[in-house]
Amino acid sequence: MTAVRENTLFQAVGALRNACPRLTLRQAILFLYVCENEGLSLHELAFVSRVGDATTSRGVKMLSTDDPELMPAPLLRVQPHPADRRVILIYLTEQGEALRAAIAGAIDQRQTIAVAAAA
Repeated sequence: MTAVRENTLFQAVGALRNACPRLTLRQAILFLYVCENEGLSLHELAFVSRVGDATTSRGVKMLSTDDPELMPAPLLRVQPHPADRRVILIYLTEQGEALRAAIAGAIDQRQTIAVAAAA
């Protein structure tokens, strides 16, 4: 019997779920956008992820919390913009960078999913 490899999407989702069992899909999307675009403001993250500012703010708060009951380790960190302290910028923590590397590794090892043609 041949072992079937899990596809890349499920590997990435699995890595996210292992790191943060209570992670929602929306929070996962926010995390992935930050992985690709560190230093985004909350408003910019809301725009690119097509989520409202309040929802984005709650998601980032969850992903950056130090509360072990909510998040085993914070994946994001926030800091004020150096020129405008009202603007919050979002970056990955060391744990977030490690998770990004694990996801990137799964993507690098991807295999094309064969789809049977419709008859």
